[in-house]
Amino acid sequence: MFYELRHSGGEVMMRVASDLWAEHGIECEIVAVADVVGPYARTLEDAGYRIHRLSPSAPRLLTSFPRLLRAVKPDVVHLHVERANFWLALEGLGSGARVVQTVHGCFPFSGALRWSAPFSVEY
Repeated sequence: MFYELRHSGGEVMMRVASDLWAEHGIECEIVAVADVVGPYARTLEDAGYRIHRLSPSAPRLLTSFPRLLRAVKPDVVHLHVERANFWLALEGLGSGARVVQTVHGCFPFSGALRWSAPFSVEY
């Protein structure tokens, strides 16, 4: 799960790894949590990924993600977003998938987001 798909670290790593996933019979799908899928979506599709887009609006995201999980039935959910990551992780676990989270960046979070971002940095 990414934000808008751009020529950036996580997205490029997925493109580079696409042949390795295929060699092992692993099918991967990518979710963009954004108003548009982004300019790198076509590159990822060409690499063999199916792309989904979910609205970044919290109420819509938290209702559409469980529907997507029921449709796709993933073994693993990889979260590479900070937006609602605690709730998305719970939904992923509730679907029976394992959940992996990578840190998208180190920023000084505050409020409720600070509680759900254990790797944030104090400045």
